[in-house]
Amino acid sequence: MREIEDRPYLIIIMGVAGTGKSTIASLLANQLQMRFIEADDYHSDESVERMQQGLALTDDLRDSWIDRLCHAVNQSAESIVLAYSGLKRHHRQRFNTLNCKTVFMHLNLEFDVLKARLIKRESHFFPVSLLQSQFDDFEPLVGAENEYVVDADQPIDAIVADCFNYIVLGAEHV
Repeated sequence: MREIEDRPYLIIIMGVAGTGKSTIASLLANQLQMRFIEADDYHSDESVERMQQGLALTDDLRDSWIDRLCHAVNQSAESIVLAYSGLKRHHRQRFNTLNCKTVFMHLNLEFDVLKARLIKRESHFFPVSLLQSQFDDFEPLVGAENEYVVDADQPIDAIVADCFNYIVLGAEHV
């Protein structure tokens, strides 16, 4: 890694639905030999049902979801790559309060490309009809030192390499 840390890393691969968060985060975790966490696995049954019905999550539902995610991260002494939407800045900031070296990596992709991906996606509870609400709710990264925007309109291997190089070598090598 770029610097010697006495704290584990928390690398958050974030973006709206369809950006490839789960795929990229899983591959990156494997490459970095870190634990992978899928944030979708921490949604309550109520949240999943709402989304299946085409209803966006409320802030209360998101808050309890983030509580569960933060608890899972805090229970681990190992570095983690987390696939997580990260739509709202104040929700993302909660991860900065954990005892981790936190890095946010936003997979950025155009709406029409995402919509086409979601139409083709099977066996996921998130409907295409909610994509616009995620775009509306998304608050962009502010350019902090621990934030990086990744062009997700490239092959999977290139995206993973881009993320890997940022984590291991630093922004000047990407």
